[in-house]
Amino acid sequence: MAKLKVTIDGKEHEVEAPPGWFSQADVEEKFVSKDAHEAELKRVAARARGEAKKPEQYLEDEEFKAQALKTWGLTGKKGENDAEITKRIRDELIAAEVKPRDEKLTAAEARIERLLDSRLQDEIFREAVAAGVKPAAAKMLIRMFDGQIGYDDESDKFYAYDEKNDRFVPSAVEGETYKGVKAVIADWAKNSENADFLVDQRQRGAGFKGAGAGGEGTRTIDAGSGPIDLGKAGVSLEDVASGKVQVRSAA
Repeated sequence: MAKLKVTIDGKEHEVEAPPGWFSQADVEEKFVSKDAHEAELKRVAARARGEAKKPEQYLEDEEFKAQALKTWGLTGKKGENDAEITKRIRDELIAAEVKPRDEKLTAAEARIERLLDSRLQDEIFREAVAAGVKPAAAKMLIRMFDGQIGYDDESDKFYAYDEKNDRFVPSAVEGETYKGVKAVIADWAKNSENADFLVDQRQRGAGFKGAGAGGEGTRTIDAGSGPIDLGKAGVSLEDVASGKVQVRSAA
């Protein structure tokens, strides 16, 4: 470490130089002035700009192109020209990356379509039975309404679909934008021509409330003085538990 000689109280002492200290000789030997340094940098930058090639010049340099293709692993086979190399590499990329990805997407879309179909069929069946449609006829409605009900991915719901005008059917119910599956089934059940497909009135009970008759799709069964045979009444415990069927006790 460098030493400095200092005089204290008339006596000369030798001490270690502080970090970053340079003697005048060191400065003259090892450093240049800031102005000289900046001037040299400018000269080097100007010389580099003059010698550097433009991007398009590299593309015209056959030696550079050959070296670049080799470095990137894109060297052509014997007798291949640039166009053939490009096509081969493109085809290999599609086969290795694009095609497998597209196949996975296609398979995923098919699975989603099957799941949506199953979900729609279940919703039609449930709403039909709740509206008083015989179970066998409810299955028929699944086929009948095929193509007339569409899926809205924004709301994740099914609505009546107007294929001619390519749009969902507006709802007549205040507060609802489109006509849902429940409303579609209710309109079908109201039609007197479909009466034969509904549960027999005697089984449905005098207190049945059909679609549009106060409590759409809600049934009320009089318990009377004895136990109720739900099977004969055409209902299930699930319907009673969900509130779709109400049991009224005898007065």
